[in-house]
Amino acid sequence: MSENRAEARISLANIEHNYRLLCRKAGEKRIVMAVVKADAYGHGAVEVCRRLSDAGATHFAVACMEEAALLRRSGIRGELLVLGITPQELYPAIAEYDVVQTVSSLAYASQLADCGPVRVHIKIDTGMSRLGLYCHTLEDVARTAEDVARIAALPGLKVEGIFTHFAVSDEPDADSRGCGRKLCRPLHHSLLQGGRVDEQIGQAALCRSFQPDLPVQPAVGQVINDKAKGWNGRVFTGI
Repeated sequence: MSENRAEARISLANIEHNYRLLCRKAGEKRIVMAVVKADAYGHGAVEVCRRLSDAGATHFAVACMEEAALLRRSGIRGELLVLGITPQELYPAIAEYDVVQTVSSLAYASQLADCGPVRVHIKIDTGMSRLGLYCHTLEDVARTAEDVARIAALPGLKVEGIFTHFAVSDEPDADSRGCGRKLCRPLHHSLLQGGRVDEQIGQAALCRSFQPDLPVQPAVGQVINDKAKGWNGRVFTGI
């Protein structure tokens, strides 16, 4: 009798195929960041990262510092973004493991700045209501832009990107996708007005991360079956 009632058989070849396909769809000027939190959604974070690194991947994202530390200790190089909050007692690990930390509030950014220099990405909450600077309506845009500008001005931080997490990522006609289009472009415009943030941040990082129709941050574990479109078995969808 089998000791296990179920097992998962992971094809690293399929994952690599999907990564390369996403890179082609994203275009040469965009970088695909592989989100490998929660042990790459059960696919094996270390194994997946090694395979994608060999395929040319240079950017990864995890949920917490413990996951980042595991990847670094396993020899994973490249850019590594922590999507969640790192508690104060683990602030030294940000530099030790050379990670980029997500900031989701002005208060948290100020705490990090006191321990700087720290490289950060700013998260905007456009409807997921998990983490991020609150920006659910057009009326929130100006205030959110001001908060981003305050964070970018903190001397201990280097803001390298801005991103959001759409509440519904795999339904093109979903309200959250439409909301993203309505919010992200005005926010981008507001950030650049009056020199609120560096133009490189406002244009390159924001536009790239907020492109509603492009899955530039694919999650390994969010999968669909759609071989008709060229996907190979289990595939990524954008988060």
